[in-house]
Amino acid sequence: MTTLSPTATPARPASGGTGRRLLALARAEVTLLSRNTVAVFYAVAAAPLVVFALGTSGLMDDIASAAPGGGTTTLLIALLVLMGMSMSVYINLTTAVVARREALVLKRLRTGETRAWEILAALALPNVLIFLLQVVLVTAALSAVMDAPALTNPLVALLGMLLGGAVFAELAYLTGARTRTVESAQLTTMPLFLLGFFASGLLIPMPMLPDAVGTVLRYLPVYPVMELVTIGIGGATIEGDPLTLAETFTAAAQPLAVMAAWALVLGYAVVKYMRWEPRR
Repeated sequence: MTTLSPTATPARPASGGTGRRLLALARAEVTLLSRNTVAVFYAVAAAPLVVFALGTSGLMDDIASAAPGGGTTTLLIALLVLMGMSMSVYINLTTAVVARREALVLKRLRTGETRAWEILAALALPNVLIFLLQVVLVTAALSAVMDAPALTNPLVALLGMLLGGAVFAELAYLTGARTRTVESAQLTTMPLFLLGFFASGLLIPMPMLPDAVGTVLRYLPVYPVMELVTIGIGGATIEGDPLTLAETFTAAAQPLAVMAAWALVLGYAVVKYMRWEPRR
């Protein structure tokens, strides 16, 4: 979907502390991203455009009536979160890490002072920040033209989005390890991209699914983020039950635990399976 130049090489980060190295690498990633029109579109514009199209079609009103949550506005924000994690983070980052690996950029960085986790964090940072900024701006825009969301506990929603961004970044690194070329990333990212839509409970509301399927989805690393967004921003459970501030913390405990567990498990997998040199 996105194509980054495999020959583009960020400057070697300056020696110094962790913060300086992270900023140097992240700044280089922003520069490379800004030079690629397709990558910029998927990172910045694709998710808001999909939300706008669905929001004006009336389809989300029908879905909200089946799974009310915090109402149509909250449902649109949750959809934006899903799209942002899938496009701004997962697809763009998978493509970027493959391009850097095949151009031997990752190998060269690993021979310097920069630690492995610093390289991975710097690669993900611009995409995750774009994703979070999208949510803030679109939430403000939706509040201006539709019913404002409850915003009962934005901290819960923020934690969910941060964990979601981290998990989808880790999935991008694992997908990149199985992807030989930048071009083939269009195919290798598609299964998880489509699975995310099904597992989110947005397009197919949970009440419409068999109980066994719903139970499985609650423990996959997509639906819990949708729960946390609905709880924190919509001030209600996905089933539509209103929550007080204190009740939001209780309701958020399980999805937060699920996402934290996924972040740890996938982090271990990245350490074990990450490829720093071109695939043969």
